[in-house]
Amino acid sequence: ALGGPSPAVVCVLMPVRSNNLPHALRNARAWSLERASPCQSSGAPASADLAFFHSQSFASARDVRAAAAMHAALHAGAAPAARCFGAVRFLAARIPLDVDVYTVYPVHNFTGPNTHFLRMFEAMQRLRAEGTASYTHVQLMESDTYPLRPGWADALGGLARRGGAWVRGSLSMCLSCLRRSSRKSKTGMIQRLTEKT
Repeated sequence: ALGGPSPAVVCVLMPVRSNNLPHALRNARAWSLERASPCQSSGAPASADLAFFHSQSFASARDVRAAAAMHAALHAGAAPAARCFGAVRFLAARIPLDVDVYTVYPVHNFTGPNTHFLRMFEAMQRLRAEGTASYTHVQLMESDTYPLRPGWADALGGLARRGGAWVRGSLSMCLSCLRRSSRKSKTGMIQRLTEKT
């Protein structure tokens, strides 16, 4: 489901696969807690949307149940996390199975996550072309990362509105990885999608 049109400036995009949907559900449940709420209860319009971006699609019965549980978790409680987002989307990358590979042993093969990352930009462009959303930024939020303070979605919206950075985020803390490569980790980055206007 694409979710409805939204004026949000940033999309918090969580890449998921069938095997890590329980992590995404744990995140969605945690966001109903005051200490991890995506927004402060100011009543201001949401400046962020949320998208669960499946490497395949939410088609299997198990994945449909997981998506329904995430949707329910976002709408549960006295201060449901869904209020913090202009739209909640369940998107599909539809990566071919022979490409959707992620192995570390015996060989490193990251074609799945790398393709998933690139398909994220295609999905954002599609939403823009359809008139559903015109995000200026996207926040890549892995399913096994958790916000550390309340108001994090509001803060991302503020950062996107202020602009000034193409990519902002953390470097990989894996020292052996850094020795082998100078590439930066994609985890936790907010990236600008459009030219500055």
